[in-house]
This record gives sequence, structure tokens and C-alpha cells, in this order.
Amino acid sequence: MQFPTRNYDAELFAFCARLRERFDGHLLRQSFLAPSYAEAERRRLRELGVEDTATAVGDNSELAAAGEEAVREALEEFLRPAFPYLPEEGVQALVRHLTGVDVIADVSFHIGTKDLIKSEVTGSFPGSFRSLLTQLLFFSFYLQEYPPSKSTHKQTFYALVEALRLTEDSEETSSSTSPQPASRWRRFVVDLVAARLHGQDLSDVWDVSDPMGTLARILAQAGRGEPESRLLWESGVDSILGCTHIGVYSDKELIGQGDKPVSRPSGFRNHPNFFFF
Repeated sequence: MQFPTRNYDAELFAFCARLRERFDGHLLRQSFLAPSYAEAERRRLRELGVEDTATAVGDNSELAAAGEEAVREALEEFLRPAFPYLPEEGVQALVRHLTGVDVIADVSFHIGTKDLIKSEVTGSFPGSFRSLLTQLLFFSFYLQEYPPSKSTHKQTFYALVEALRLTEDSEETSSSTSPQPASRWRRFVVDLVAARLHGQDLSDVWDVSDPMGTLARILAQAGRGEPESRLLWESGVDSILGCTHIGVYSDKELIGQGDKPVSRPSGFRNHPNFFFF
């Protein structure tokens, strides 16, 4: 959103200071320009007679596309060693959860992007009517997309990650002789996005449709025998709160165990944590 009386440069400086990160100034500004806003600016420039509007006003779409791949890469590199017993299907399930629009938009909102994003409401307005509205400050506020949508927040965060990565790459190139610290942009993603796994149950993220078949495939890849389920103990079998405790063995070794309530016969599908964490 645009406030006529605020210092946008000061807001960007404060944003970087809060995150304790260094961004290239041009890339940082571009990260907050949504495609809808850039298209509106290009249309305004064409009305003023400016022909080369594509280079005059850019947007964050290319940064966001590259940033999304970078976020997935950083999360995969973090999750595989963090959960060494979790199979690739589980890793990808966690990545899909963490890169979902709800999680990324919430992260973007809480680092303070809402009032810095420049975005317009997408819709069809007659040219003369829109020109009349944009001449009036009161109505121009209502052409702004405020608060920004979740998708806009998500795209902005991805663009910021790519802007940070490009800034870091340029700094490493200019000072290639000095020792470089750990990748800042990867740490940025892990600290803000991977931290959302705190308190998260794996069964809420990874829906295992064929739990024993998935486990058998994982064990076969590790060169181990097929899983076998055995009853460990049971209690209250004649009551509505009856519960049985079942263990899963492979090559006569207990590899996981979990309870199986009578009212929830799906069993291991509800307890992937017992096997992989």
C-alpha cells in the first residue's frame, strides 16, 4: 500500500534492520512490486507517451519463480540430514507443507511485508473510468490491494529469498579471496520456514495411504526383510476404550511400535512418528 506521507526508503531500511540482512537496493525494491502493480504503472506510462515500459517498470515474478526453487532446495538440504530415518516421500511431504501458501504467506506477513508490498486489485475497469479514479487520491486507495492476498504475500517472500541469494552471490564475487561464512539465504529460509515444523505431527502432514507397503519398500531399499506386525500388549479389550499396542519387526528386530485403539482401526497410518523420528 502507498502512504503519501511516509518515507518508503526509510521503511525499506528498517525492514532490513529488523531482519539483520543486507539486500541489494534495486532487488529489494523489485521484490515488493507485484505484477499487478507493475502492469498498472506500465499502463500509466503508456498513457503519458512512454513507449519502452517493459524495462522502465519491472516486477517480482522472475525473482519469485527462482526464489521458490531456492526455498525448496534449502528445505530439502536441511530436512534430509535433520531426519535421517525419514524416507524421501516424507521429506517431500514436509517440503510441500512448508511451501504451501498458508505457511509461506504467514511467514511473509510476520516479517513485516504487508505495508511494503505494492499491489493493485486485478479487475476489468473501463479505461476512462479508471483514469478518472486514479486522478482522485481518495478512490486510488481502493484500487490498491490492501491487505495483500496470501498469494501476493507468498510471491513476495519467494522474491525476497532470491534477492538475498543474488545479493550474497555478488558479495562473494567481489570478495572471493576472503573466507565466506555459511550461506545467509539458506539460514534465512531455515530460521523462518523450517522452524514452522515445531510442534507439528508428521501424521498431519504426511498422509500414508499404504503404510505397511511403504514401510516394506523402505526396508527393501535398506536391504532388510519385510515388516511383520506382532501384538505387544493390550488393555481394556472388552470396553469401548480398549487399546492394543502393536510392534513392527524386521529381521526379528523391533523397529517401531504404536497403539491401535479399537475406535481407530487404521493403526500405523496414524503413527509414522514411531518409525522415522
